[in-house]
Amino acid sequence: MKESHISLSEKITFGLGAMSKDIIYWFIGAYLMLYLTDFYGMSAAFIGFILLIGKIANAFLDPFLGYAIDNTTTRFSKFKPWIIVGSLLTAVTVTCLFYKPNLQGSDLALYGLGFYFLTIIAYSLMDIPFWSLIPNFGTVGKDRLIMTAIPRAMTVVGGQFILIFGLFLIGKLTFNSQHDLSEGFFMLAAGCALFFLITQLVMCFTLKTRRQKFKYAKFSISKAFELISKNDQLLATISIMVLQQIAIGIVNSSLIFYFLQEHVITAKHFTIIMSGGAVIQFLTYILLPKIIGLISRKAAFYISGILMLCGFISMIFLSLTTGNPIILCISFCFANCGMALMIGLTTAMLADCVDYGEFKNGIRSEALIFSLQTFSAKLGTGIALFMSGLSISAAAYIPREITFVHQEFSFRLALVIVCLLILLSLWIYSRYYKLNGILFKSMLSTLEKLRTSDGMIHDTQKLIRYAIDESNVLLKLKGETLEEVLSPLVSCLARSGIISSISEFRSELNRRLKVTPCGIAEGIAIPHARGECVKRPAIAIAVLEKPLDLGSFDGKKCDLIFLIASPDDGQTHLNLLGRLSLVLNEQGFADSLRHAGTAREVVTRIARYAQHFD
Repeated sequence: MKESHISLSEKITFGLGAMSKDIIYWFIGAYLMLYLTDFYGMSAAFIGFILLIGKIANAFLDPFLGYAIDNTTTRFSKFKPWIIVGSLLTAVTVTCLFYKPNLQGSDLALYGLGFYFLTIIAYSLMDIPFWSLIPNFGTVGKDRLIMTAIPRAMTVVGGQFILIFGLFLIGKLTFNSQHDLSEGFFMLAAGCALFFLITQLVMCFTLKTRRQKFKYAKFSISKAFELISKNDQLLATISIMVLQQIAIGIVNSSLIFYFLQEHVITAKHFTIIMSGGAVIQFLTYILLPKIIGLISRKAAFYISGILMLCGFISMIFLSLTTGNPIILCISFCFANCGMALMIGLTTAMLADCVDYGEFKNGIRSEALIFSLQTFSAKLGTGIALFMSGLSISAAAYIPREITFVHQEFSFRLALVIVCLLILLSLWIYSRYYKLNGILFKSMLSTLEKLRTSDGMIHDTQKLIRYAIDESNVLLKLKGETLEEVLSPLVSCLARSGIISSISEFRSELNRRLKVTPCGIAEGIAIPHARGECVKRPAIAIAVLEKPLDLGSFDGKKCDLIFLIASPDDGQTHLNLLGRLSLVLNEQGFADSLRHAGTAREVVTRIARYAQHFD
């Protein structure tokens, strides 16, 4: 597998691009409501409704933008033109959004809301291709994690900067004698927009255009929906991300009311607690590659859920029985550490879904897949706002008095819902997400090799369920050496008329075994050979009575052998190898084959499960 060699300048500019991007995002999110109510004279309830409708409508627009980006063909990277155009439009629209024109009444409202909708569309034009760059940094896991961790960490910096210093800077940038803060809002918006535009342009010119060997294919809108619906790993990841965003939204929108109750905690302590959570998030993102280097991504995901559960469960029992800010801060930091870890991992998971979708469907669609990241964030936030509104209503919140009639029930209920969402996320991950481990890396390696050939083949004659037959399955096979195991498997292929020359096939098989051991991992070995002597693709299977040492990466002896035979077309054996790796990657699936009672049972189980990938 070839490394991508990411330079320091690329890491810096990609991080600055993420920081400036979230400065814009949080400037709008934190101050637009205040700006429109104070300087446009609009109703807060009406603005909240419009902002929610805009967020949800924009969420459903994102996949169509992803489709348009993926169908773009330029002499440059297909993402950079969209980032440049989207950044330019965002810089202009956000500046106009925080400019107060000489208008009154409905004209002023239409101006403000019109530029709000233009801004969120322009931002999506830049945001989707920005995140779509991650899988193009290469299939090397470490590179992807680094280029996931850096922008995620810098988004925390950008967001916290504007939240902490925003109002201070607005006051400093207000120069008129009437001390009209609308001028400060406009000046800060213009300054943020300029910084944002410069960093995005520098990033686009700094980042190298990689993976020119990708063979992109234009596809229809109906095909786009098919690429989403048939990518089961993408659906699992997006489900987790929606639940994740709902949980985050409930925490951010509901708990702030609790924290601001004077008899529980002071505003000073609130700032310390929120700042502590932000610092923990930043450090977690920065350390993400090292964490994954020490443990597997699968273990890290479960740990992220456990950390969040520990943090929020402790807050359930502590929040309304004690007002100790230190304990609350520790609990909140635990939760934020887990939250950052899970967000970083799901972003990396999306990049894997790009490769998985390319392998399964034969079409690479980064922007379409990463548009679902922004879709899940907006949809999840919208649902969280609705649920938080119900929670606050249940608490009988009295505005301006910061009191609640049923506060204990309401906030404990909110945290219980968050914990249930986390548990559901963990269940979806354990039940449906499969892109982990050595066998998945084998699929990535296979995909790399396929890109150097003439493209993907999807002829049904090349798929797994057409390559297996119960006559080529041997159970409880005895053999002290690999030679003694392979001989009966090759004989099966010859009797089935799959190979025309045993000696020619064995010669090619032995040549490959001298170059690379056939052991993979988890007790599985996949020897393979191709040549003109092979009439059609086939897989012969053996379950050994006694495991053999066949050079597996994890050091385990192998008792499950899959011998792949394919024509010499440069692609078929790679398709079968990659797809077989994904099938065997299913937790517990290999063991089900080991314990199968008949050859038919082995073939039936493989064929049934292979339908997910064929």
